[in-house]
Amino acid sequence: APYENLMVPSPSMGRDIPVA
Repeated sequence: APYENLMVPSPSMGRDIPVA
């Protein structure tokens, strides 16, 4: 993910989601 340092795995999407 482009913001992997600001993102976490999302169970609902099955991918990274922005946390910041």
